[in-house]
Amino acid sequence: MLSSLFILAGCSSAASYEEREELRESIDYETEFIIEELAEQYPEIKTQIADAEAMLLE
Repeated sequence: MLSSLFILAGCSSAASYEEREELRESIDYETEFIIEELAEQYPEIKTQIADAEAMLLE
């Protein structure tokens, strides 16, 4: 994940919109995967995430 963030941060204006979009999607996927892995190990995280999402929707 961090490598993707560094690449995204280093994207120059020469990088195409499609390339930057692909990177963002990759980062989103990797972030979701990490959250799911942590939630399996620490069930309280799943509750905290659900609470935070509910607060954002209010």
